[in-house]
Amino acid sequence: MKTLESERLTLTMYTLDDADGLYAYASNPNVGPHAGWAPHKDVEESREICSCPAKPGL
Repeated sequence: MKTLESERLTLTMYTLDDADGLYAYASNPNVGPHAGWAPHKDVEESREICSCPAKPGL
């Protein structure tokens, strides 16, 4: 997995360890719709997102 780093920011791919944190953020109804996706219904939905590898070019 590729990691992008700058002096102030590090971007990495999701791992299954991130599922709970992603759910805490993505279940907020004020977040997802503005980004074009529905709020996550449960932590399992967030786990599925974390386990899907990103497609090249995205």
